[in-house]
Amino acid sequence: MRADWIGYKNNTYSILCTPEECIVADVEQIGPKLMSSIDGPVTYPIKRWTDDHEVIAEEDALCARITITLDRKTETVLWVETPINQTELACKNADNNIRKATLEDSLYWHGGTVIPHLSNAVSLPA
Repeated sequence: MRADWIGYKNNTYSILCTPEECIVADVEQIGPKLMSSIDGPVTYPIKRWTDDHEVIAEEDALCARITITLDRKTETVLWVETPINQTELACKNADNNIRKATLEDSLYWHGGTVIPHLSNAVSLPA
């Protein structure tokens, strides 16, 4: 995932989508020779699945809504985190900025591949 707000720039995400949900797992380089454990899998319900290649999955966390938009034709992914529930006590110190990122090959590692469509599933390791 690439964006200015991402803490660990060397990372990889794997996304598998079916018409019901997207499943996401990721791993990050957290030190010079140290990788994090695998985060996930986390599931995101499908909000939209079109025949013209668009898939949108979305889930509300306590203080942010995560929206994942995949374009199967162009093999691109947009990840957006939008603040929600900002008046809740648990969210009083939460980031209130909308954050956007794209899933692309890491700047430091070039091993990701994109598989755009296979048996009504989308698999997008980036």
